[in-house]
Amino acid sequence: ARGEDAIKEFYVSWMEWGLALQRKADVAVNRSVGVNCNVEIYDCRGVAVGQIASLLPGVRVFARTLSIGQDNYPENLRVCYLLFLPSMISWVVNMVLSVLSEASRAKTVVSSGDCQKELVALLGEEMFQAIIHGPDVGSVSTLV
Repeated sequence: ARGEDAIKEFYVSWMEWGLALQRKADVAVNRSVGVNCNVEIYDCRGVAVGQIASLLPGVRVFARTLSIGQDNYPENLRVCYLLFLPSMISWVVNMVLSVLSEASRAKTVVSSGDCQKELVALLGEEMFQAIIHGPDVGSVSTLV
């Protein structure tokens, strides 16, 4: 379908853009290229079963699109967090995870909470607060 092709095309361009930013950051901090990887965080607060059910075809496209990332950019994902996930929609997560490789599933953390301890250790307190409570413009000094 053309719509799915457009989504996949966008996804690949987004992945390439992310890699270019990583290379730029690596050079800026005099780090070996390729050390930095993506940390993906999805805030699922407020997601309801009714919303998911109506979006089921889109969820399937999303799952197929993610497989592009694991097939073509396997080492680009450091970790993926699904935060504040309501237990009533865990079946959707299981559907998406079922199409991912074992390595990608191992890098995915599903939680009904905020994973504060892990995220603060990974990103720092300032970035964690910006992610959980929204950025205070000017207070987040860097995303690298």
